[in-house]
Amino acid sequence: MAEFRPGGVILAAGESRRMGCPKPFLEFRGESFVARMTGGMKSIGAEPVVVVANPIHRELYEPLALRAEVVWNEKPELGMLVSLCLGLRALPSECTHVVFSPVDVPNLQSATWQAIADSVRSNPERKLVPEFHGKTGHPVVVPRWTMEELLTAGDDCSPRDIVLAPRGLLRVAVDDPGILVDVDVPSDFQRLHDIPPGTD
Repeated sequence: MAEFRPGGVILAAGESRRMGCPKPFLEFRGESFVARMTGGMKSIGAEPVVVVANPIHRELYEPLALRAEVVWNEKPELGMLVSLCLGLRALPSECTHVVFSPVDVPNLQSATWQAIADSVRSNPERKLVPEFHGKTGHPVVVPRWTMEELLTAGDDCSPRDIVLAPRGLLRVAVDDPGILVDVDVPSDFQRLHDIPPGTD
């Protein structure tokens, strides 16, 4: 089986204006969003995990005992690709893949993480994107060649353009609507808490 040594990148540099408070520190089932995403990435062997954060939230990160490194995006207004590239540059060259996701996808099932990791090990040169009922979501895992494409992409490009391009793309069907659920506004957060207990 091919080597799978992923690093992780959590995209958390937004100002959370629509939410009204910093999303990385919202709690779901006893953990902050950023801690939950870190734990999910660690569960499939991601090392290190890098959080790309907004410096306006610096004081909120300092007391956290995160199992992750934090890098600061001084220009978050330039978009997600800039944040992702900051995270990619912080990963060691030994990483064969990167798993990445926005921070506000807090309800991923453990089976989803495992399905993605198993699929990468069987298809190490493919870009892995989870899919639920025909819709793609997060987290995404891409190999080294895609990391290089992201790092050299133009300013008018988005990560989605590269990840969902047909070359090397593998959609992994998962029974997990959580891959589609991002939390942008307070009503999204309320619906998240309406999920019955016991859902992984």
